[in-house]
Amino acid sequence: MTGTDHEHSESVVQAAQWLSEQNPAPQPIIPLIRERFGLSALEACEASALSNRYRIYRKAHGLVVAINVIPDGENRVSIEG
Repeated sequence: MTGTDHEHSESVVQAAQWLSEQNPAPQPIIPLIRERFGLSALEACEASALSNRYRIYRKAHGLVVAINVIPDGENRVSIEG
């Protein structure tokens, strides 16, 4: 899947949320979140990319970005102002 159809596991979303709140972001990112959240290399890269999107949303809109993790695997992003 690509683009907006792409679904992330709960652990990827949690890692992305945690990483997006780190200022400055820890280095090196990928090995750290792999170990901390038990992710594969691909999942860690997805979490890193997703965390950047969360940071952009916050800066652009000054909003809180909430992720709703649904048990069926369909994750939804909601923006609250």
